[in-house]
Amino acid sequence: MNEEKRRQSCRVMASNLPALRKSCGLTQSQFAELIGVSRSTVTAVERKKDMSWNVFVSSLDVLSRHSASKMFLGALDLDIAGIEEYLSSVPGKELC
Repeated sequence: MNEEKRRQSCRVMASNLPALRKSCGLTQSQFAELIGVSRSTVTAVERKKDMSWNVFVSSLDVLSRHSASKMFLGALDLDIAGIEEYLSSVPGKELC
């Protein structure tokens, strides 16, 4: 997965994060705790519609565990196979 595809995936996720997070019944604070960032980071992501790759991977991992967001994630234009392939090449990084 090249850098441009990673950036595009981050933008798509960030643009849809409020709906995805709410579909899991999570507040910004709860979601931030689950992905290991501050609430202000989640607020900034939702406001700016962009996120770092690390926040993206953590968010995707958490959201993929919730049945309510799985269907929503599937409807997004994310290259899940490419993301999983990339993560499998990085020690210690994988989706559940």
